[in-house]
Amino acid sequence: MRAPELIKKIQQLSLRNSLNHAILINCNDQELMDKSAFEIIRILYCPQKSLPNDNCNYCIRFSKNLISDIILIGDGFSTIGKDQVQGVIKQLSLTALENRGVKIYCLSNAENLTNESANSILKFLEEPPQNTMAILKTRDLQKLISTIKSRCQVFTISSDFLPLKENKLIELTKIGDKEEIFLFGQELAKLDKKEILEIVSDFYRFYCLKNNPEIAELCLQFINDLENKMPLNLIVENFLIKMNEVL
Repeated sequence: MRAPELIKKIQQLSLRNSLNHAILINCNDQELMDKSAFEIIRILYCPQKSLPNDNCNYCIRFSKNLISDIILIGDGFSTIGKDQVQGVIKQLSLTALENRGVKIYCLSNAENLTNESANSILKFLEEPPQNTMAILKTRDLQKLISTIKSRCQVFTISSDFLPLKENKLIELTKIGDKEEIFLFGQELAKLDKKEILEIVSDFYRFYCLKNNPEIAELCLQFINDLENKMPLNLIVENFLIKMNEVL
């Protein structure tokens, strides 16, 4: 599943209260996984579960790393020891500091747990405190003990490294040609939804995530509108108008 689709899926599951208290994100592209997890945490902590970012007080503070009840464990590469995990467990066992009352911890990456720390986190996954969510990340599901995987709702982000097809939207955005972007919108609106989704998803993944977070948010909104079966030409037009305002 592509990153924008996964983010949308998790948002919808959360809105329906169908999301597990622990989710495991699997992706062999660390940067893509980190940025996707960042957006997922923001959505889960936002009272409105907004997609895209609604710039509420919580979303703004989250973007500045000012939410005390969101705890990040690990850097994605270093070993995560038992003492480190137990320190976080102790912190999460306390009452939430924010009025939101929700606590989220994100572990990067689960394959870096030692046997002892894996057992510690497993016990915590089995009996989590109230209103506490876990997001575990991994680049290799095979390295995780089966009991951790079984306690989590597992999602995989597609990150195949096939050559990127020529993407005119990326090229036009790089040079900032607003007029040509609008003209390209006429071509885009003539394609079927599957082709449009592929173009915008690649634009999101290969350009926006790294270069323009504001347009990345617009891409997520565009994909959401596309799935809600709004008029195609109107969706494309609104997307490009907002995009040009950002450029």
